[in-house]
Amino acid sequence: MRARRPRELMAAKDDLTKRGALDGTGRDRLVALWEDASVSLDLPPHGRVTIGRADDCDLRIDHASVSRHHAAIHLGVQTRIEDLGSSNGTLVAGRKLVPHEACPLAPNTLVGVGDALVVLQLGGAPTRAREHARSPVAKPPDLTVPSAIDRFTALAASCALPVILLGETGVGKGVLADAIHGASSRASHELVRLNCAALPEALLESEIFGYERGAFTGAAAPKPGLLEAADKGTLLLDEIGDLPLATQAKLLHVLEHGEVLRLGSLRPRSIDVRFIAATNRDLEALVGARQFRQDLFFRLAGLTITIATLRQRLEEIPTLARSFLEAACARVGKPTPAISDGAMAKLVAHPWPGNVRELKSAIARVAILNTGDTVEAVDLVLGAATFGPAVERDVAVDPGERLRDSMRDLEKQRIVDALARSAGSQTVAARHLGISRRTLTKKLTEFGLPRPRKKA
Repeated sequence: MRARRPRELMAAKDDLTKRGALDGTGRDRLVALWEDASVSLDLPPHGRVTIGRADDCDLRIDHASVSRHHAAIHLGVQTRIEDLGSSNGTLVAGRKLVPHEACPLAPNTLVGVGDALVVLQLGGAPTRAREHARSPVAKPPDLTVPSAIDRFTALAASCALPVILLGETGVGKGVLADAIHGASSRASHELVRLNCAALPEALLESEIFGYERGAFTGAAAPKPGLLEAADKGTLLLDEIGDLPLATQAKLLHVLEHGEVLRLGSLRPRSIDVRFIAATNRDLEALVGARQFRQDLFFRLAGLTITIATLRQRLEEIPTLARSFLEAACARVGKPTPAISDGAMAKLVAHPWPGNVRELKSAIARVAILNTGDTVEAVDLVLGAATFGPAVERDVAVDPGERLRDSMRDLEKQRIVDALARSAGSQTVAARHLGISRRTLTKKLTEFGLPRPRKKA
């Protein structure tokens, strides 16, 4: 199976949302999505349902990666899925089925059928996984996930596939990782975070994989790494694009074999970790530049979610602003003021290069400085906040530009002075300036100075 591009998955997900396939209609159904298409099938309580590319399949997926008769789902007391000897295989929660093997299929478990995703959705009330995704545990007031991907978050939480979260700095990749972990079956275990860009390469491997006593100078006692700390839970690899190539190779072994080898150890340890990777960099471009391993990228990209920037989600700013203001005022023990229409319009009009993180900081500043019962537009300090006596400055001009202008003014004045001392003789003035007469003539033209006549 090929790795899915974020744009393809998001387009298919949006199509599913429009069709209402995940909203619960009272009937159990199968939902399939691939590239820019989707299809759903209402299920009977018992029987056999076939999935494939052939016209006689119950759930027909018209994609070249799907075999004519790819898989079958057996309905009854226990729902099971069987691979029918397909060319590209069937993945259930990240595990590839042996041909003609039938394994239990739980609701909301993601099934890979070629390049398509298939999920069993129960009818009636929303599923437990979706309820968890919207619960206070998975999504406290201070953690806001873009509503447009709530359903896809629930799907990601219901399976064990690795996830890549893409988006600009500050869009909420860490918040989304919290939501996925909190809504998953691993919520009772740890969500361990590692910022791959924050540690030097010399310490990174020992922190991830751990080490044994005597593995290196200073290793006085054995220490488990973050992978072992995340056993039965989730490991968030933030800024995965900055992970050194040597460490990437070792991490790939962990993903493929489910075991970790401490530095200085000869015996690997089995672990069960769900991986979530986050980055604001273009991983596919890094793969093309040989700065990121292609095999690791494909292994991590079980699911890829792209989080839109805040300037692309303007409709969410009022809700976010009020939520952040209420939380910030509670922290400083102040009543929550209202936000005027003018102030809200100013918030919506701001470009927010720092995304949700910048908005949160701006609102926290308001909570501390505002003394009235309403936040007005004048109370909002957006961008870099500067306090203290005003200093006259030209903020619109680059310092390098000012320096170049000063040098030009100095050069022009020296030429004028040299011509005055030489009584207008360009040859003498050039000699005083240490340049040729031809260069002086060019400078006169460049600075718009008239060519003087010699004085008698």
